[in-house]
This record gives sequence, C-alpha cells and structure tokens, in this order.
Amino acid sequence: MAKILSASVAFGLLLAGCSTSYIAPEPVTAPLLGQPTTSINTERLVPVAFDQAWRNLQAYSKERYRTVSQNKTTGEMTLFVDAFEPENSITCGMTQTQDGMFDSHREFLSSLSQRTAVNLNITVQVKLSSVAAKQTRVTVNTNYDMTVGYQTNPTTGAIVGGTPYRFDSKGSATVNAQNGDFAARCQPTGAVEAAILGSVAGN
Repeated sequence: MAKILSASVAFGLLLAGCSTSYIAPEPVTAPLLGQPTTSINTERLVPVAFDQAWRNLQAYSKERYRTVSQNKTTGEMTLFVDAFEPENSITCGMTQTQDGMFDSHREFLSSLSQRTAVNLNITVQVKLSSVAAKQTRVTVNTNYDMTVGYQTNPTTGAIVGGTPYRFDSKGSATVNAQNGDFAARCQPTGAVEAAILGSVAGN
C-alpha cells in the first residue's frame, strides 16, 4: 500500500530540493539590493588645527588599533587590527533562493564563516595635511586582507594556508565559497573610513 505524505513532510522535502545562488552587490556607487546608496568617502577637510587633529587620531587609534608607524612631520600614520567581526567592515552581498526570493538573513559572509575559517586583517593608512590655521585635510586608504579556509598553528597562532584576498577602500575582490558552487564580490562598508575621518574631526 502506498503511503501518503503529510503536507508538512511534503513541504519539507520541497524546501530540501531548493538550491541557493548568489547575487553579488552592485558597486558602492549604485543601490545595493534595494538598500540606500552607499558612497565610501576617503577624504575630508576638518575644521581642526593640525596638532589637534593628530592628537585626536592618536587618541582614537590607541584603544582600537595597533600603531605600525607614525610620523607627525609628514602627517602619516599606519594602523592595524585583526577584525574579529568582519561583517562590520566589509560586505559580500546576500544569498537568494532558487525561486528568486531575497533572504536578508543569509548574508554571504556569515554563511561562509559557518562553513570555514575566515580571517580579516585591516591596515589603515592615514595622511593629515595642514591647509590653514584651523583646517586639516584627512585622507584614508584601507587595505583589507581576507583569508578563507585557513588553519591555525597551535604553537604560534599564525595562520597557515587558506586562500588570500586583498582589496582597498575603493576596491573589491571575488571570493569563492569553499565548495566552489558560487562566489561573491566582497567590498568595504565604509565604516572603517568614516570612523577615522570622524575621529580626526573630534566627533
């Protein structure tokens, strides 16, 4: 005698048969999947004297970054941090079900992190230039170094292997899922750059 599947079981089987695909985000100058347009600003003229701007930058970076180098004469400072929450600094778009429904809860980066190890190192290069007695120009460029599918040396804690990707404040990188069934274009959210610019202004 043939068995009759209940509606709930049949629905579950139907969902199980649905595959997912990836929709890459538009460039940062265009709307991102219906979200407001995001424009990454990497330069700002702040109404602060150079010396104060430099002190503001030092105070902000002290508790958030490791200072790699700094030269007040040239106005240059390089900062570094291992981002424990990459999704706050970069975005890789969302996944979409086969029927075309957009799932805002399935961000590619989050899904990828559940499948394999993902590490993001952030290096920020800041340049301050005195424009007037109480005006300083701030320029920021951030390098995002992302490693997917790595292992950790149990003795040193260093990252071993994996696939490296790099992009800067205005760039992006095509990142492949571990099983290779789809890829994503990852790019900055602009949060890192905005925070640096704001901190120099004393915001």
